[in-house]
Amino acid sequence: MLESRALARGDPHSRMQAEAVQLRAQLLEHWRLARGPDGAFAVDDSTVDGGLAALDAAEMILWGSFCGVHTIFTREQVDWWHERGWQVLIHPESPQEAVQAADGVGSTDYLWKAVVKAPKGAKIAVGTEGHFVRNVREQGRQRGVEVMHLAEIPGTESAGCGCATMSRNDPPHLAGLLDLLRKGEAPDLNRVQAGDAVDEITGERDRLEPAEREQLIREARAALEAMIEVTERG
Repeated sequence: MLESRALARGDPHSRMQAEAVQLRAQLLEHWRLARGPDGAFAVDDSTVDGGLAALDAAEMILWGSFCGVHTIFTREQVDWWHERGWQVLIHPESPQEAVQAADGVGSTDYLWKAVVKAPKGAKIAVGTEGHFVRNVREQGRQRGVEVMHLAEIPGTESAGCGCATMSRNDPPHLAGLLDLLRKGEAPDLNRVQAGDAVDEITGERDRLEPAEREQLIREARAALEAMIEVTERG
């Protein structure tokens, strides 16, 4: 029987975060699980690598989501830039082989600050979402720092992958929303509550009932506190 476990939501490469704090991790790939009529996923020996015994032995269970913008990076891409004297910085959700070969790994905040603080003449290949790399490339250009997308290797079919949601975070959208806030007319869709789910194609929103939302908040807080305790203990 399962005892207390830490449950983390991440992409298929999230086991690296578990390894960083020396936890045995088991990935649950939800696209392999059968969903019943009540919406619950069936977990059994056929859907878990190593079976339920491996799940029981894990200290952290990773619920696999999927971020396509980070899955395209490879160790070969990192090596290609290294061979040409470039520094490689990469997002931690990227494949483990690429992360381990890179010179630095961190969040988009880390990547942005690394470029902004880089000395003039530096050459940096950045492995993350395409629109972000385009924006940080402009910041680097103003400082004499050359920035390229990790996957954009001349003569290959690789290309920087962009996120449709992140692409909407641009000056016109920001100015429009600030103007609406100034007028006290912020769109209701921008009022996000715990548990909200929005279809990015139709814009339709699914919102929990108050009691469901309060339960979600309690459980999410307990999960975060457990993860913080594990990290600080490590």
